[in-house]
Amino acid sequence: MELIAPIPANQVLGTIVRDGIGGSAGFGFSVPIKQTGAKFFTEARFHYADGGRIPTRMIPVTIGVRF
Repeated sequence: MELIAPIPANQVLGTIVRDGIGGSAGFGFSVPIKQTGAKFFTEARFHYADGGRIPTRMIPVTIGVRF
């Protein structure tokens, strides 16, 4: 059985483009792991983008090990 959709899957129905001001700031640190040469690190950043009625704000946090 074949289904026929009224709108093809690859059809773009519309787009929204908004320009605005934005910025990013962050901080992080790293700590050596004893006698391994590796370092534990963490970083947090604040991202802001004002592109419409509700501005976008987020704070991604990254943690890991460098070696």
